[in-house]
Amino acid sequence: MTSKPTVFAREFHEPWPDVLMAMRLWIREQVSLTGGAAQYEVQLSFSRPELLAARRSGIAMQPALDDFLRSVLREYGISIPRPDERQGLHEDGPHRVRFHYWR
Repeated sequence: MTSKPTVFAREFHEPWPDVLMAMRLWIREQVSLTGGAAQYEVQLSFSRPELLAARRSGIAMQPALDDFLRSVLREYGISIPRPDERQGLHEDGPHRVRFHYWR
């Protein structure tokens, strides 16, 4: 395994919780394009303003996020850290994903 990962990133403009399906499909595509890597890592960064807007509209963050994290773990063996106040949320722009893989 090389010490430096290959990284792909993408921004997502879909509303909550539709963005989770779009992210899951994109992760699936990245895994299939790698042809089987030694290790994967996914970093999520959700738009805090978009999440707050969804919450104000009455759309709950859970259980959609939990289902998404479990499905990615189950399907690809990738454990994604849950976003928190220090990491995984940003104040500007759309939702983002960074996909890392090592050969």
